[in-house]
Amino acid sequence: MANSFLELIDNTLGTHFNAPVYDPAKGRAKLVKAIDGAATQHGENRTKVPNRAWTVGNNGAIRYKPTLNGRPIFIGDKEENYVSSDRFPEFLKGFKAAVEAGDFDAQIESALTDGGSTPARGTGSLGGGRKRATAVKDDQHPKFTDPKWSTYTAGEKIQKGLAYKNQRG
Repeated sequence: MANSFLELIDNTLGTHFNAPVYDPAKGRAKLVKAIDGAATQHGENRTKVPNRAWTVGNNGAIRYKPTLNGRPIFIGDKEENYVSSDRFPEFLKGFKAAVEAGDFDAQIESALTDGGSTPARGTGSLGGGRKRATAVKDDQHPKFTDPKWSTYTAGEKIQKGLAYKNQRG
């Protein structure tokens, strides 16, 4: 048959043809860079840091609020945590190890790709909350199927995502 090649066409493959692919190693590296920056600043006794991820209180304790793309990274299910100044380097070393082990992958991916939806709270032993799968993506989510997704505001994206989630049950 001359037209048998037409049977090989599967136009549903075009649905996610241009969907961005998230690389966990690159996401972790971005958060590790921020952690290393905080460690360097603390080691140099620079308390007026530009990114304000950490500040020293009147009692000498440090409030640490890590973010990526302006979105909070929750540690122990908290947006901000307090650590004794003398233990801060040890804390950062442990946090960095947890990031490199993949314990915060869901939050990192959310911060770097969702563009405004609610961040996934902590995963793993340090993150608290429930563990979320990062390897499985819902390819029917509107952010993959709606061609106008990038034109929506953050609020509209949240509403459409929630409507989809409720529809799925």
